[in-house]
Amino acid sequence: MSEATDRCREELRRHNYVTPTSYLELIKLYIDKMKEQQNILPIKINKYTVGLQTLAETNEEVAKL
Repeated sequence: MSEATDRCREELRRHNYVTPTSYLELIKLYIDKMKEQQNILPIKINKYTVGLQTLAETNEEVAKL
């Protein structure tokens, strides 16, 4: 956080204060986004798996022709 605050001060020439409440909100947001991504990941894996199976089946059918 201190690095980001220093960078903000250098780029925007403004001070940025991090309070315990805002820091806890940041951690909560991170956890929420992580849980959201963990729910999406199995769905994407399933889509890719089904897609690969379809490609393999199509490849076999084309080979037969």
